[in-house]
Amino acid sequence: MFFRLTRAVRGYQLGYRENIRIEVGGPRAYIVVLRHEPGEGSAPGHAFLEVTGDFTPPRKPAEAFRDLTQGLLPADSSPGDDLASMIEERRLPTSGRGLIFSELPNSLRVFIREVTHGLATTAASIFELIRWRKAMEGPVDALSMRRIEGIEWCDDAGDWRQLPADVTFRAGRARVLVTSPAEEVASLEAMAVSGIREPVAHAVLRQAQRAAGGREYASALVMAIAALEICVKQLISALIPEAEWLALHAPTPPVVDILREYLPTIPADESIGGNVASPPAEILETLKKAISVRNVNVHRGQRELSPDFIARVLDAVTDVLWMCDYFTGQKWAFRNMSEQMQNALSSPSAGPVLAGAETAPSAESGKTAPTSE
Repeated sequence: MFFRLTRAVRGYQLGYRENIRIEVGGPRAYIVVLRHEPGEGSAPGHAFLEVTGDFTPPRKPAEAFRDLTQGLLPADSSPGDDLASMIEERRLPTSGRGLIFSELPNSLRVFIREVTHGLATTAASIFELIRWRKAMEGPVDALSMRRIEGIEWCDDAGDWRQLPADVTFRAGRARVLVTSPAEEVASLEAMAVSGIREPVAHAVLRQAQRAAGGREYASALVMAIAALEICVKQLISALIPEAEWLALHAPTPPVVDILREYLPTIPADESIGGNVASPPAEILETLKKAISVRNVNVHRGQRELSPDFIARVLDAVTDVLWMCDYFTGQKWAFRNMSEQMQNALSSPSAGPVLAGAETAPSAESGKTAPTSE
């Protein structure tokens, strides 16, 4: 039986008319669609996130769905007095209020919550993948839970029917226009199917950006450096699997020293070729100062931080995160780097790291393989 969850994606101005349709697959055959509906005249349109999945209800919930399809009150329901007075021989009224979630049979409520959790979790993870792949700026919790509408189910006739609401979610705001060429959508689907998701470091950086937006500059600085350290450790563990335990658990040298001295000695992902290049000196200097100021804030209490300094730190950390994504096989990340970082990686001393090809994950290995643009 197919179930569907659809929510408005608020604050995102999508620069395309076509849908982004991603077949996630798996036991539930999940399909996620990010679609755009144009507004009237010059008014901006709206975006909607829709996720569909295939679930098999147990006997009692299945019987309840059959009753609801026929307009009957399911067995073991608990309608309120106002609704009960309008029910004749189990037939639900065709006007006035319908059943609310708390009045449904307990077995059906449990099943609906299981379905909702599966749909919502899938929608959130794929939305996070899309915002990472498309470099969308926005809040950490892009999909927040609200009590508004329920999910839908598809009956035997192929009609979609609404279930009473339990919990729902909506997406948050971003600040960029996006486009979705066909090869990018194909790349997104391949990433989704192979289990690739937004890295933790990007989620932590998003928290830092949110804190900076709220003028919580000390918090923004601490979280930005945390994102940087997480990213560099994961880069080492990805490129040198035998060093994974040391990278993730053992004390490590200062992260700037790793970026400047150790990274150039590490072979990049084989789908890219070449060696890992260090970030530009200006970025390393910004990071070095940021870590020093972070240490002062942590050990000696807060000091006044300028928004310009925090902005430079966030830009530098963002560049390094995209660089790490690039060197671990997500070649599309090159386009999201600043011109300064792109030039540094394209220099002759950086080695043959630019092959001019977009990359998509390999379904067999989970790594990336080059595809022509």
